[in-house]
This record gives sequence, structure tokens and C-alpha cells, in this order.
Amino acid sequence: MIRIFSILLFLNLCFLAVDSVFGQTTLYSYTSGDWNTATTWTTDAGGTVLVGSQVPSAGDIVVILPSRTVSLSANITTTNLDITIQAGGFLDNGNFLFTQILVALRGQGIMRISSANFPAATVNSFVQPGGGTTEYYNSASFNMPSQALYNNLTIYLSNG
Repeated sequence: MIRIFSILLFLNLCFLAVDSVFGQTTLYSYTSGDWNTATTWTTDAGGTVLVGSQVPSAGDIVVILPSRTVSLSANITTTNLDITIQAGGFLDNGNFLFTQILVALRGQGIMRISSANFPAATVNSFVQPGGGTTEYYNSASFNMPSQALYNNLTIYLSNG
């Protein structure tokens, strides 16, 4: 009996070690707020209970829920992010950018960008038919990024 318990304990420790090395958390927007603020995020899929709040880290899946705006206040250097912007949700990059290639960018929400830095993604269904809306906004004209395909594109210049 002790031998079986020892084997089970060993296996549990192995699984915990593997999970901490290759762990992946799915984070949902709990409230509108800054990407780098832990309380913007929850592990509750409904986004109604603040549990497991943390800033997205390497390999995480990020879901921006409807009626929530998540804004970047600095460049995001995190690797292997998988981002979904659900319909009615907003990701406001402002002048900041994701410095690493995203694993995926998907959803039917709105991504707002005030620079020429469209995020690079290995899988990008956000710009495909049925995807989301990209809104470039600025006070004056600016160079468009090399991104050539958009599902929906809005350009808003506050100074005409």
C-alpha cells in the first residue's frame, strides 16, 4: 500500500512539474482596463467572478469578452499569446504593440490601433471573412502598416 501511495505521489509531482513548465492559462477580461493590470483578468469563463487574476504570461490564451475594453499602456513582450476578441469586445493597442509574433489572433470584436503596428500572428482569422474590425485612429494622417487584408477596416482621423 505504501509503495502504491509513493508511486501515485511521484506521478502527481511529475504532472505538476510538467504543468508548471508547459502551463497554459486561459484568461478572460473581467473588466475594462489595462492589459498589465492583474485585476483586468480572471480565469472565470463568464468574466463575472474575479478569480485567478494575473497578467497574461507566455503561452496564455487571452479572451476579451463583450462590453470590455482592454488597453495597452506599454509594448507587450510576452511570447506565444493566443488572443481572441469576442464580438462587442475591444482591444485598444494605442501607440503600443505586441513585439512577439502571436500564436493566434481571432474573433469578431474590434482592435483599435493608433500607429502603423498591426500585430503579426501565425494564425490570423481576425482579418479573414467573418472576423473582426480593425480601427486605425489618429489625429492626423499616418502610414498604413503592411497588413494588406482586413475583414472590416475603419480609419478615423480626428482632424479630418
